[in-house]
Amino acid sequence: MASGLMKLERLKVSQCPVLEVLVHGENSGAGVIKFQELKFLSLENLPKLVGLCNTVNAIELPELVELSLDGLPNFTSIYPQNTCATSSMSSNISAIQPFFNKEVLIPKLGILRIMKMDKLEEIWPYQVCSSDEVDACTLREIKVKECDNIVNLFPTNPMFLLGRLEDLYVSKCGSIEVLFEIDMSCVGEIEEYSSNLRSIHVEVLGKLRQLWRMKGESSSDILIRSCEALVKININNCERFVNVFTPTVTNSDVKALMNVSIDGRRPWEESGRNIELIRKSQEITEVYGDIADAGFSIHPKPVLNRLDLRDCKDVEVVFEIESSSRSSSSRDFTTTPHNHQPLLLPYLKDLRLINMERMSHVWKCNWNKLLIPQNQSQSSFYNLTSIVLYRCNSIKYLFSPLMGKLLPNLKEVLIRNCDGIEEVVSNRFDENDEMATSLSTHHTNTISFPLIDYLCLDTLPCLKSIDGGNARGRSRSSTITTTSIHDHFKCSQVGVVSWFLCQYSKKIEIWRCHALSRVFPSSVVGQLHKLEQLTISQCKSLVELFEIEGVNNDGVDGTNNVGDGSDDTCTTMTIPRSANMNLVELPNLTILHIRNCEVLEYIFTSSTLESLKKLKELNVKECKAMQIIVKEDGEHTETSKTIVFPCLKSLTLADLPDLKGFFLGMNEFRWPVLEKVKIYGCPQMMIFTSGHSMAPKLNHIHTGLGKHSLECGLNFHLTNASQETQLPMCSTPDMINLLQFPWSFSNLVEVDAQHRDKLLQSRAIFPCKELLNLKNLEKLHINIPPYPKSSIEEVFEVVEGTNDDANETQSVVELPNLKEVTLFQLHTMQHMWKSSRSIVLNFPNLTKVSIKYCGLLGHVFTCCMVRSLSQLQELQISYCVNMNVIVKHVEDSETRGIEVVFPSLKTITLRWLPNLTGFCLGKADFVWPSLDTLEIKDCPKITVFTNGQSTTPKLKLIDATFGLCDATEDPNSFIKSKQQEGWQF
Repeated sequence: MASGLMKLERLKVSQCPVLEVLVHGENSGAGVIKFQELKFLSLENLPKLVGLCNTVNAIELPELVELSLDGLPNFTSIYPQNTCATSSMSSNISAIQPFFNKEVLIPKLGILRIMKMDKLEEIWPYQVCSSDEVDACTLREIKVKECDNIVNLFPTNPMFLLGRLEDLYVSKCGSIEVLFEIDMSCVGEIEEYSSNLRSIHVEVLGKLRQLWRMKGESSSDILIRSCEALVKININNCERFVNVFTPTVTNSDVKALMNVSIDGRRPWEESGRNIELIRKSQEITEVYGDIADAGFSIHPKPVLNRLDLRDCKDVEVVFEIESSSRSSSSRDFTTTPHNHQPLLLPYLKDLRLINMERMSHVWKCNWNKLLIPQNQSQSSFYNLTSIVLYRCNSIKYLFSPLMGKLLPNLKEVLIRNCDGIEEVVSNRFDENDEMATSLSTHHTNTISFPLIDYLCLDTLPCLKSIDGGNARGRSRSSTITTTSIHDHFKCSQVGVVSWFLCQYSKKIEIWRCHALSRVFPSSVVGQLHKLEQLTISQCKSLVELFEIEGVNNDGVDGTNNVGDGSDDTCTTMTIPRSANMNLVELPNLTILHIRNCEVLEYIFTSSTLESLKKLKELNVKECKAMQIIVKEDGEHTETSKTIVFPCLKSLTLADLPDLKGFFLGMNEFRWPVLEKVKIYGCPQMMIFTSGHSMAPKLNHIHTGLGKHSLECGLNFHLTNASQETQLPMCSTPDMINLLQFPWSFSNLVEVDAQHRDKLLQSRAIFPCKELLNLKNLEKLHINIPPYPKSSIEEVFEVVEGTNDDANETQSVVELPNLKEVTLFQLHTMQHMWKSSRSIVLNFPNLTKVSIKYCGLLGHVFTCCMVRSLSQLQELQISYCVNMNVIVKHVEDSETRGIEVVFPSLKTITLRWLPNLTGFCLGKADFVWPSLDTLEIKDCPKITVFTNGQSTTPKLKLIDATFGLCDATEDPNSFIKSKQQEGWQF
């Protein structure tokens, strides 16, 4: 029967508890069994399987490409044992139970997957030396998972298997110590093979210590051939892993290797041992045979593009560029033609270090022996462009002073959640501080970090400065030594470690760095010509963005006491500075966001304004101590001079309780392109600028409530009395904080609340007392993403009157300009507007209503307000699980014989309303003279459109759950007839 399956291409056999063989032979082994077209074979969970065939028949699988073996507990090997070789696992050949026998022909097998084979000890016989002994040279992909007894993945000569093999994946195999253990005495065909292996991924291998291991006399040619095509290495959750590259491997020309990822998470702590990318020759203890020169220093040559190290808990130093030698007297800091330093990872582009608990240094150098090449392209790490540190709590700083010289192409630095870091670039030296003087005299011509684009510092509670230039932390009255004065003067003159990281960064983001008091020191504020975007958020100790204190009118940094502070012999001297050191210049700054910096009192000084030619967006929020945005600097600002912000388009000032104004000087301001101004939560702000402000493109003012008509624009002058007269109009203190007088409900034009706007925390958007003031409201748009919580229960607050008189007259509140209402994901909203005996709302110009994902909303309109909807054109209600009807009928009102007309309504969409029973269940008749589109989908409980008659002269098609149907009858008849036919809406 098997031979008759001529066209069988895929065969999967699983969950057969008594199956022993795939093919049961019938003629005592005579003949050949051939599956002519079989390309895929999967055998899964067959506990009794002992072979493909119970006879010695030859089995041919000429087209088999993919083989998957899962849960076959009786096999110890995949390929058969050579009779002239002895397995490393057992000298008893009969104990080896291979999956294939020698009579199986599989010339095209490309993918081999092996899983949960409990007794499997090897795939190939360990002592196989050539392709003549096993037919497996076509494999492109090997995946081995959950085979705890397997020790040897490859034979002692793996080269003949690597000619086609591209991807190797090994997981949860607890006995494997090394992937490639190469016995040089068994290698016979090295000249004929080269490796195509591109990817190695290993994970949860509890005993794995290394990838390659050589036994016998080492040969670099073999390692070159086995590694030359490698692109990616991933090592995850291998707790005993020691090293990726042995000395011989690192000397190999691994030309293609681009990504290395090591995840060293381990269940226990081990001291005194590091996981290393490269192990130096003098540290290797497990290399078999002799090494020609045991004293040479290993420098790898792989073209490694990306290196990820994760949870390597014992690693203290990632790159030790030169072994320490305190006895060395060499202080040669330049490369000469006769003094070449081997390069360390010159092609590395991305470096990621995550959860490295004990790491104290990324780079550790003996600065006495470090060679800084005059040609930076000859430096190690020349191509490194991105560095990411996350949860590395033992490191105090990232860069030593000269590392900036070795990283000329660095573009991104991201440091997050590193609790111990105090500086990004430090003046500290790994070996001794006395090196600072000699280094400074040799390295003043090369710019550090010249291409840095992005610097992100997030949740660094001990960070005190970004670069070493602020490490000594002077103030006007500080006591400093003569040495520190000399160092400060030297740094300011020649630029040694002078805040290069900040100076050349285009985009800087700083989040939750509570120990940081200043971002930019005075020595660099005049050199921030590349800075384009700056974001500072939740830095509780920040007192200044740009340091300007301690500068007098004579161009010096004031007077300081000089001495060591141990006696009363201190003398007073002035510290010289370069010209204009204190003037902040930000010619390319386009975006500035400051938020929740509790002690920050101002942003700029007036002398800075002239340089802000490209500033487009300024956003300042939640700074409790902020008193002024621009601090007046009389020395540099002429009151008669007009200040121009030529590019500023957006300005936001929010939740600044002590803010007095933007600028209190008498200068006039011009804002030629300013389009959006948002101000709210600034109760002390009586003026914007003392001088006149001209903003010709500003048409509205935004508050926390929405968009308002311009009124007096930015030229308002308020008093405390004028504000107090408006306060009683607002129902809650929270609503007061959303407004900014002179703008209030009376000039409100549009509400557009989304994301985390504070308006979403109000119970009602429009308090009942303010309904009569909404004459100018045109649009209401509320869009809440899924994650923030909203407190909104009601859009328009309508309360019942206190008069018990049944003849109480009903007040009509008309919103004459409201045209659009869009509500999205208001999960707590129960009413748009409540039914009331005392108040009825009219919307004579409302044209569009769209409501989606408002789960508690039971209805949209009441019968008494629908008569005002003469301009309504589009109605969309979707995904409101509690929606019962669209128009709620008032029970005690008599509607029989009353005709309700929607003269302009063209489109009605009702979608996914599982509890909707009808559009309106009152007795009124409805007329829809313009309705031409009606969609009713996923509304399984709808029984009728309206209880009264519905007239739809222009309706031709109805789009229902079951398809698009001709509207040959009115909606009521259509629903009834389709339900009788068995269709469900």
